[in-house]
Amino acid sequence: MVLDQFVMKTDRELIRFSFDLLNDIEDKLKRKILFYENQVNSYIQMRVDWYIRSLPAAASTKTVCRSEVCALIQFRLKKILENYSLFTCY
Repeated sequence: MVLDQFVMKTDRELIRFSFDLLNDIEDKLKRKILFYENQVNSYIQMRVDWYIRSLPAAASTKTVCRSEVCALIQFRLKKILENYSLFTCY
């Protein structure tokens, strides 16, 4: 059995996007391009918004996709952020 039999194309693209985004964030943290926690959150929000707008789907489907992407990202993002000392703005 192949993964393509279980996962739809859109779901695969969402998963790939979330992992690409997390790898990009980790790279930017290593190179010290992002060094505030709110910079990371703003960058994620900007990239997710751009990606969701590019999807050829209805508004309700885009809302579901946005929540799925955020859920995929948040779990791994916590582990990534623990490895770096970031400034926090209040």
